[in-house]
Amino acid sequence: MPHPPNDYNICPCCGVEYGLDDAFESHAELRDEWLLAGGPWFSEVNPFLRPANWDAWSQLDLADFPYTVRRPDTNVKINLLSPALPEGFHLINIIRQMSDWAQS
Repeated sequence: MPHPPNDYNICPCCGVEYGLDDAFESHAELRDEWLLAGGPWFSEVNPFLRPANWDAWSQLDLADFPYTVRRPDTNVKINLLSPALPEGFHLINIIRQMSDWAQS
């Protein structure tokens, strides 16, 4: 938010109008209600449009805001035991050989 969460400022992310929507519900309750609705991005106005690859749960995790609504399953499955990898393959050794490794 470009402004603090008070004085009737509206969060472009969740749409809460501080000083109005939070008059009878806590921020945690409003947050969980928003997540139960799928955590949709609220603003449709530039410059507050939804960022690319944004998701509500990751934003809350980065901001260290608690929530009780379970994060949806992304159905992404990773097979770490791939038979296509050559014997003795070590990803860290390949990364260390990259030209920008020393700069990281």
